[in-house]
Amino acid sequence: MAFINGTPFDLGKVHVGAEPKPNKNGSGKTVMVSRDEASGARVEFQLGKRRADALRCPWGLEKVKADAPEDEPRKQLKVEVSGATKAAIEALEEATVKAGVAYSQAWFKEKKPLPESAVLDRFQSKLKPPSSEGHDDTLTLKVDVEGPKRALVKACHDNGDGTFSKPVPGTYDDLVGECKVVPIVKTANGVYFMNKNFGTSLVASELVVVKQGDSAGSSHSAVQAQFSSDEDEAADEAGDED
Repeated sequence: MAFINGTPFDLGKVHVGAEPKPNKNGSGKTVMVSRDEASGARVEFQLGKRRADALRCPWGLEKVKADAPEDEPRKQLKVEVSGATKAAIEALEEATVKAGVAYSQAWFKEKKPLPESAVLDRFQSKLKPPSSEGHDDTLTLKVDVEGPKRALVKACHDNGDGTFSKPVPGTYDDLVGECKVVPIVKTANGVYFMNKNFGTSLVASELVVVKQGDSAGSSHSAVQAQFSSDEDEAADEAGDED
């Protein structure tokens, strides 16, 4: 399930704009996605309400493309989702597809409206089925690791009795394979268009790593300094460049 400030939020009720607008850098067009039409507030939400709802990350933080350089400023994190959390993402994607059907002529520069089947063929879901039995679907999150829009990382300790330690500053080194996280994410750039395809990317703005073992301590590396004073850093605008 998705939460905003601890309150459940139905991602199926987001407002998806009708008219594509140019990106800030002029490289393409996007459609704004907001909580509602009246406020135009960006869509930023937490997956899971409590630290006990932390999501498993089978592979940890990794490059978006295998051949990308190691210092690429944007990485990705795949988390396993099921139940109400998976349903929340499905609701967001269904709302995006529904808008694509309603505005297909404007979105895809078609002379006639496209049927839902044709729009679905163009949609790029961020949910992928499991590659083996015993696992859940994976959701791909983008993670900026450099610059003013980098994701904030915190770490806490699962005490094993239903309680958790207070989160402390963490680093990207904490995002290892089989770790568990509670992510706060936002819809980057609204709806993006790539050739004839479209979709909605989710970018992590904050990741709380829930650790098992004796200590929640964070990895000591040069990255640590990035988070020493960033806990109250303002969230990015909804028009993030994707």
